[in-house]
Amino acid sequence: MEINKSADSTVEFFGIRGIYVPYTIGGILGVFLLFLILQSILPPALNLALTAGILGAGIHRIKYLDKKYGDQGMDKLQARRMQPRRIRHQNAAVFTQLIRPTQVGQ
Repeated sequence: MEINKSADSTVEFFGIRGIYVPYTIGGILGVFLLFLILQSILPPALNLALTAGILGAGIHRIKYLDKKYGDQGMDKLQARRMQPRRIRHQNAAVFTQLIRPTQVGQ
């Protein structure tokens, strides 16, 4: 029996990993729709330059997020933002200032 060794690996699309692949595909489709809409308004050269610039900036931003947060880091960031601020602590100062209870008999 042969075992597929790449079954546990992450999905990759032109160097973009994991959760960012649907964002990339959605961005490409969105820019394509923008290109079709602007085709009737702008001259072809300006339309092509504008949509290519938007597409390049979008892919650059997604690659930046991929590099900064990793494969699943953006999910963790979004989950942390959804947590109420009253129960979230940014530093350990609150825990270092806790008073230890005195032991009985001393």
